[in-house]
Amino acid sequence: MGYTKQIIKGFSWAAVLNAIAMGISLIKIILLSHFVFGPVEFGVFGVGVLVLGILELITETGINIFLVQESEPIKTYLDTAWAVSIMRGITIALLLALFSYPIAAFFKITNNWVFILAFSLVPILRGFINPAIASLQKDLKFRQDATYRFIVSAIEDISIILLAFITRSIFAFIFGMLFGVLIEVIITFIFVEEKPKLNFNNLHFKKIVAQGKWVTLAQIFDYLFEHTDDVVVGRLLNVFSLGIYQNSYILSSLPENAIAQQLGKITFPIYVQMREDKQSLSFHDKKRIKRAFWRSFWSVFVMITPFALIMFFFSDPLVRILLGEKWLAAIPVLRILALFGTTRALTNLFYPVFLALKKQQFITNITLISWIFLGIFIFPLTKMYGISGAAISALVGSIAGLPVAYFYFKKLL
Repeated sequence: MGYTKQIIKGFSWAAVLNAIAMGISLIKIILLSHFVFGPVEFGVFGVGVLVLGILELITETGINIFLVQESEPIKTYLDTAWAVSIMRGITIALLLALFSYPIAAFFKITNNWVFILAFSLVPILRGFINPAIASLQKDLKFRQDATYRFIVSAIEDISIILLAFITRSIFAFIFGMLFGVLIEVIITFIFVEEKPKLNFNNLHFKKIVAQGKWVTLAQIFDYLFEHTDDVVVGRLLNVFSLGIYQNSYILSSLPENAIAQQLGKITFPIYVQMREDKQSLSFHDKKRIKRAFWRSFWSVFVMITPFALIMFFFSDPLVRILLGEKWLAAIPVLRILALFGTTRALTNLFYPVFLALKKQQFITNITLISWIFLGIFIFPLTKMYGISGAAISALVGSIAGLPVAYFYFKKLL
């Protein structure tokens, strides 16, 4: 099967399942926003997710991307990858437990510090996920990969909905996440034949870290770009504003998550195979990669632009219908973030090419520039315009990254 056909086939199946998963996530937000929680509860949950993400980020090794990039079989590095994953999960849990109260104090939610502490259970369980699940992506088994991700996402969202209505407690978020991670651990040992053992190889670990350092740096800057505005809003304003901002962000990112991210997961291993066809990239190889990229780029542009326009021009009725009257402050924010989501989605489409050709440093530079532009504007604009100012800062950062990504793409190919 040709690469274009593989992309279309893989994306079609992934798009359908991901659209259903996004629909379930949207239903979760609608139900909980209307009937269970307000912006404050969503903001407190957002703080927990934010802090957990930061700790996961600073301990990131880039193992999953490394396993897909390498021409050697995944089983070569599987045991070491699993051992590192478990140790990483325990380390994150200890850090989160240790700093749960200071974190709550920083965001002025000390009455919810136990909720932040409870998040430490999540990384422990995540550490036991079988790294061999990356073989689904590496071997172009897009249908199985999409099915696996759909099951995990759907179970987590449905669990949170049910627990929230039953308990009326914010802890429903955590217990729903834990159940979803438990199912993910089980599935990763069912979906793939390779089973890891607790066996650490120092040479394998050094190779993973050496190759993954640029991925780690890129993910650090990407996370900082994606969540610096959350930190500033939560600290400078309050968790009520953070809840408004984060739900607006989620709504504006739905088209990107449903389309652009899925296509990126599919094109990355295909670009890797294009690279592996020969020892070095010939003119013909570069031409094939460029042709495949631009087909993906313009396809995503055509698909996500209508969603962005709808969110921009109809943000008022969308917020009233989807979130309810107590979320009206999200209306102007959603307009700005709709443009942000489109720009960010298009920039991220360049990343699979860079990863496949082992140019992770390009992604690091792009995300660093985006974060710098965000950092320049975030404090003054948030002080002047509140959460709308934070959204403008995110938009400026995403716009700054797009031409840099194009420059590196031209330079590489």
